[in-house]
Amino acid sequence: MKTKISVNPYLKGKNTFYINISFLTTFKPLSNNVPKLSRLNIFYTSTSYKMGIKTKESSKIHEF
Repeated sequence: MKTKISVNPYLKGKNTFYINISFLTTFKPLSNNVPKLSRLNIFYTSTSYKMGIKTKESSKIHEF
């Protein structure tokens, strides 16, 4: 299994700081390589903290 991780911090708006962590992971199933691109979004505001995962297979961001 190979994993490539890139971290991109940036500011958005006055009080929001985003950290996007993207990782491309190649799994080796029984017969073929299946690359999966997933994104982990962590963003802070002055009053709240959220973290979500977005996968290539689903456009929905799962927040927790």
